[in-house]
Order: sequence, then structure tokens, then C-alpha cells
Amino acid sequence: SVDGDLTMVAGPQTFEAKVLNNTTLPAEDRAALVAFHKEFWEFNRAVEGALNSTRELKDKTDILIYAIKQTPEAPNSLMNDALRIKAETEDILQKLFQDKTIAERNEPTAPTVYERLNELAWGMWNTTSAPTQTQRNNLKVASEQFEPLLTKVKTLLEVDLKNLEFEMEKYGAP
Repeated sequence: SVDGDLTMVAGPQTFEAKVLNNTTLPAEDRAALVAFHKEFWEFNRAVEGALNSTRELKDKTDILIYAIKQTPEAPNSLMNDALRIKAETEDILQKLFQDKTIAERNEPTAPTVYERLNELAWGMWNTTSAPTQTQRNNLKVASEQFEPLLTKVKTLLEVDLKNLEFEMEKYGAP
């Protein structure tokens, strides 16, 4: 780049990357290690997406609760639905990310999905060896914990929230 003008110096080049032969405990099956890493990162992507969606749902529910309070014609059922969605969302966040209510009292908590993923990530960054059975089990348990949470998030977003917004519209909520 010279004065903002980009000039191509060279075109694309192909090359072959090789793992250095300087590891203390190399994985016996490199392809299996790469497959485990791909499985982990794809799962991590799904968890991050669900976590962001859940946080956004919580924020939106707070806004809807405020809007219901500003709607004189709104029946109590609208507020009840909004509070239920908020409570379920907070429950999901506790299981997915962190149980603050117990952690703040300095009591032990079961690892959340996100905490299991963090533990896995740290283990993978610090070694070139094959994943341990503990790491494999951690990923399996995190996946099993995550599936019902993801289903619940989808239901809250795609059904419950849409129904609440539809009902709020009928009463002229802001």
C-alpha cells in the first residue's frame, strides 16, 4: 500500500504445513486429535450463540416488562407471561453460564456448560497430546447438558416471546 493504492506483490502460493517434531507427548492419531478439536470448536460456537441469544432475550424481556407497565389496558396475564419468560431465561443462564446466586455465597456449584468448555479449551491449548478421557467425558456431559437448554431457548424465542409480543400489540403496548 503506497499512499492508499494497493498493489499486488505476488499471487497466491500453495504450501504444505507440517507439524514440528518437537512435542514431548505427541498424539498417536493426529487426525483423531484434529477431529476432536473441530468437534469442540463447533460445539463452542453453538454454545456462544445460545448464550448471546439468551442474554438478548433477557434484555428484551426487561424492556417488554417495562412496556407492559406502560399499557393501561394490559391484563395481568401479559405481565405473568413476561415474568415467566424472564425467570426461565435466568434459569437457563444459570445452567449455561454461571450460577451467581450460589457462587456469590461462596458455595460450591456444579460446572456449567460454559465452565466445562473453558476447562476443555485450557487443556487443549496447553498440550499437543491426544485428548484425555476426562476431556472426552467433559465434552459429552456438556453436550448432554446443552441440548435441553438449547431447545428451551428456541421455544422461548420462537414461540413464547412471539406470542407475548402479539398479545402486547393487541393492547397497544409501546
